[in-house]
Amino acid sequence: MVESNEAPRRAAERELREELGLKVTAGRMRALDWVPPDGPWDDLLAFVFDAGQLSAADVLKLRITDPEISEFAFVDIAEAMAMLGPTLVDRFLRAIAALNSTAPEYCEHQG
Repeated sequence: MVESNEAPRRAAERELREELGLKVTAGRMRALDWVPPDGPWDDLLAFVFDAGQLSAADVLKLRITDPEISEFAFVDIAEAMAMLGPTLVDRFLRAIAALNSTAPEYCEHQG
């Protein structure tokens, strides 16, 4: 979640550092997703940035530091799609598609 007066790219880097102990530099934006209001939440923009590939050493350093996260796993695309809801699957697939493009993907969900 972006904090007050924080750029989305810096928020992504901070969240990864705080929640998984991962120090990365967020690169190109791969996807931008507008999500409509839901319950008590107002609408939001979700940014997906490319942070490159983790080295074996990086993977060994990963640690969960946020009590809201109970576990993480590395899975293939099909497994990830089975684990994500429809909105996140669309965002995920668009971000993957953007890997082969010079432009980010734009998603807009109507609820």
